[in-house]
Amino acid sequence: AVVVFLAFAGPATAREFATLHPLQGIVEVRQGQAGFRPGTDGLVVRAGDVVRTGEDGRARITYFDGSETRLDFNTTFRLVELASLPDTPSGKIIEAEQDGGRTFQRVREITDSESRLDVGSPTAVASVRGTLYSWWVRPDTTTVLWVLPDEEPGASVVAMILQDGTEVEVSEGH
Repeated sequence: AVVVFLAFAGPATAREFATLHPLQGIVEVRQGQAGFRPGTDGLVVRAGDVVRTGEDGRARITYFDGSETRLDFNTTFRLVELASLPDTPSGKIIEAEQDGGRTFQRVREITDSESRLDVGSPTAVASVRGTLYSWWVRPDTTTVLWVLPDEEPGASVVAMILQDGTEVEVSEGH
């Protein structure tokens, strides 16, 4: 049985987690199949969990690598995958989906080709290599990406991948 398992096993990844920090107002979390309940400071959230903020709510999610997502008012944000890559020092995969609202991302630098931090919306995906950006999914599902200045002025770029597969590089200030 061990031989069969080893023959069909894929590359291993360590499952990681993130920590929720409500900042103000209504912040709710749905973990697994359970219903929404109030989010508490320091609550561990994992892949599959959904965080949503109310009309007066704001929250911060801190990932295992030190990257952060800040959720603005009326935002729904689902963690899809949180994993570290065992064969790649500092390698990570952080993937999320945002159905509505606005988030601000502070992404730790990614130094290898296998790592990624992606946030999807109904119309596009933002894929980053370490920068600050704002991601806003409007009520009509159009998506607005704004790349913000960080420690290395002029160096920030976010790849925005549209539904048809077209990739657009958005530079700092745009």
